[in-house]
Amino acid sequence: MIWVLIKFLLIAYLIYKLVGFVVRLLFANAFQQQKVYNQNNHQAPKHKPSGGNVSIDYVPDNNTKNPGSIKGGEYVDYEDVKD
Repeated sequence: MIWVLIKFLLIAYLIYKLVGFVVRLLFANAFQQQKVYNQNNHQAPKHKPSGGNVSIDYVPDNNTKNPGSIKGGEYVDYEDVKD
């Protein structure tokens, strides 16, 4: 009885190791490509403003409505609905 358990555990361990090896072989290239992609596209900025100096690259147009011209909507009274 104990030999059956040992044999089962040994076979299960070997299958576990074999599956892990095959998965690493299949996905190693994909992981490497993702790593290179992340390194190339997510690098730190090359120039940082120092000492609180800030440069603004875009100033939006001033064609927006005046906040004072917004009028409130109609007030709608509601009733509590009880089941």
